[in-house]
Amino acid sequence: MVPAMERDGGLRIEYEVFLSFRGADSRETFTDCLHEGMEGAGIHVFRDDDELQVGNYASSKWCLVELTKMVTMASKSDSTKEILPIYLHVNSDDVKLKTPLYHDAFVQHERNFGADQVKVWRDALMEVEEIKRWSLKTYTGYGKLIKEIVQEVLIKLNAGYKNVTEHLVEDHVQIDAIMKLLEVDYSGMRFVGVHGIGGIDKTTLAKVIYNKLYSRFDCYSFLENVQEISRRSDGIIYLQKQLLSSILHSTRSNSIFVCDNDQGIGMIKKALCDKKILIVLDDVEKKEQLEKLVGKSDWFENGSKVIITTRNMSVLTDRTERLEVDAVPNRHEGILTYEVKEMGFSQALQLFCRHSFRRDFPTEDYNILSRQIILILGKLPLAIEVIGSSLSGVSTDKALWEETLKKLQKVPPKEVQETLMISYEGLEPTQRRVFLDIACFFIKENNKYLIFMWSDCEFYPHDAIRVLLLRSLINIGDDNKFSMHDQVRDLGRHIVYEENCRFPGKRSRASEEIEALSLSYNGQSDGGGYTFTDEELQRLRSLSDEFLPS
Repeated sequence: MVPAMERDGGLRIEYEVFLSFRGADSRETFTDCLHEGMEGAGIHVFRDDDELQVGNYASSKWCLVELTKMVTMASKSDSTKEILPIYLHVNSDDVKLKTPLYHDAFVQHERNFGADQVKVWRDALMEVEEIKRWSLKTYTGYGKLIKEIVQEVLIKLNAGYKNVTEHLVEDHVQIDAIMKLLEVDYSGMRFVGVHGIGGIDKTTLAKVIYNKLYSRFDCYSFLENVQEISRRSDGIIYLQKQLLSSILHSTRSNSIFVCDNDQGIGMIKKALCDKKILIVLDDVEKKEQLEKLVGKSDWFENGSKVIITTRNMSVLTDRTERLEVDAVPNRHEGILTYEVKEMGFSQALQLFCRHSFRRDFPTEDYNILSRQIILILGKLPLAIEVIGSSLSGVSTDKALWEETLKKLQKVPPKEVQETLMISYEGLEPTQRRVFLDIACFFIKENNKYLIFMWSDCEFYPHDAIRVLLLRSLINIGDDNKFSMHDQVRDLGRHIVYEENCRFPGKRSRASEEIEALSLSYNGQSDGGGYTFTDEELQRLRSLSDEFLPS
């Protein structure tokens, strides 16, 4: 398998596979089927279209020249080029020149081209003979052999590899935890749901794990942006066709005809039943998306694995309950779930520095500022990448760094806001009110008495809290106190701030103690609040220290 180059109208077209073969009979049968199989799988294949004379491989001078060139190129390629031998109607003894089939051809070559030249060809042939090969004699026909060859070539070409960020910092603890849930060496079916707030790197973790595992499966598919694509009128059908394309090793998804969701379900179920497959469904929001793409566990062959990433854990819990009832014995035990945690501080600092300094640690002058920024960002990977990239190349402008730090203390990064807003916008009105109350007032507060308050307001707090937990927007500790990620808290407070940027009194909530005192002073009616003197502010700080909870 050696890349070839062709010139066409001044353009250089790079091929991924060079087919070296001999004989018109092979061209019209096995080689033609192999060529079509590779092309159908999206592999760029070079095949000489000139007519070939009848005869075996060793009888062709040009085949031996090609072979010698391939051996030379492969040996100098630092393992980036490989030769994959296929024995059609020959065996090892033939290739070793122990039988007349190849031996007589080499005798004739020696008469025509001399002993020195033939020795070069013979050495190349012997080197190829030592390589692991496929032999048609061990198969009942072309079909299974070609399927195995195409699969192996796809793996060699890293055709399934998913690109990850250039400045990736692998979170080995979380990767190992998810891998343990998948139990790749376990022969049973396994569903694993990876959930967490937006921007916490669920997709990156899924890509890293997928890249580590896909070569161990017969088929593999990574469907990105499931929620976004599903909003299209043909979204589910489009995703079904993409999945079928991966299963069938075809890059021509447009040639796969699916008239409706039900037909797509039937086709996927039929395609999955005899293949060990790895599937990742990224950013799933609704249960129906799972039902129409990966259905039930009895669709799958033993050893198959499905990874689901989502912001909405209810997708996983609802499906777990149903699968535990419908599960085929000894095939599936329901969905196992993993909540993605924020990065450790050292990893977060390393990620930030790779984006801002293009190295793994900060410069001495920016060490403290870098650490302060990480703490404010709450070790959220998306926020770290956004801010780190924005500060790249400006390490001589300390004033800009200090201004960025000050701004982050007031407003979350725009890209982070947009990502987290997706979860907020999926809430019902009463659930939004409970979320904003917690963000502004009730972090580190016991939920026991708050439930009574929200019940009187008809906010349906039990359901609201359940949904907020499932969407990873809040957490409740063993002490029944609320907590949330700093960036989620800041998002909630910023939503309230934008209700009226000019007049705090016209907002629905006041998130700071002094701001709340200011708004209530003398019942200011214009929404502008009251401006305290320095002396009054000093007194308020004293009152806060003495009476307000820390």
